[in-house]
Amino acid sequence: MSNKTRYASRAQDMAAIFSNLSDDIGALQAIYFDRGYGSGGADELTDADVEALGITAADVVGMITFAGALETFMAANRGYLSKMRNDL
Repeated sequence: MSNKTRYASRAQDMAAIFSNLSDDIGALQAIYFDRGYGSGGADELTDADVEALGITAADVVGMITFAGALETFMAANRGYLSKMRNDL
């Protein structure tokens, strides 16, 4: 296998990873909002809930926000990712 083929194959692998990540982000966001973990929610996430992990509730909120931005980017490029995927 040539270096160029190996490079293109890795790009296909990454497209599959990004597509799977997009699915996982959707699930992460759905759980966060559906279970009311958000600010003012029925079961709001607090620092005490996550202190054993060495993070704060604000860190989790930051990750949810970042995940949302990443999902927006990936959704805008879903057609491209689907074309590049080679996992079916």
